[in-house]
Amino acid sequence: VVWARVLQVEPGRYDVAALVSNPNLHHGIAALKYNIKILDRENLLISTRRGSAFVNPGEDVLIFEGKVEVGRRVPARAVFSLDEPPVWQHFATPVLTPEVSNVAFTNNPAPSLTATLTNPSLTELKNFMVMGLLSDADYNAVAVSSTLVEALAPGASGEVAFTWPKVLVPAPVHFDIYPHVAPLP
Repeated sequence: VVWARVLQVEPGRYDVAALVSNPNLHHGIAALKYNIKILDRENLLISTRRGSAFVNPGEDVLIFEGKVEVGRRVPARAVFSLDEPPVWQHFATPVLTPEVSNVAFTNNPAPSLTATLTNPSLTELKNFMVMGLLSDADYNAVAVSSTLVEALAPGASGEVAFTWPKVLVPAPVHFDIYPHVAPLP
């Protein structure tokens, strides 16, 4: 785990994200079972999110849990942990991933991040998530969002877009796109 952050979307509502990096080029994890605890400044538990994500060989995975309602409490940090040790699997064939280009961000009148995805393979990519990450000058996460791409035909390109409800101050300066495609059976 590179980092875990809790990010305010609006009063009482937060997003939680964690960046998980897999340096293994031929091994991945089919089901990384995780637990994200959201804590206040006194390290008191506000909320817990549990989930599972696959991790492809050589992939940086942005795990995103959105719309966490916290009421009047104010989260200070997120703690990412594993529910059980990961089971590594060898991948004999490379995982197909779309190419990312034309990344653009606009902060006014409402924040919007767009990018073009291109499928360089001969196989249609179906039902995959794409996460958009906005960071400050020191590469600290400021906002994160996700979208589902239902299909991207071989050789085709398509645009993805991410939005946020209010102008981000200070404005983010780094913009990253994380396509997350399941390995083919």
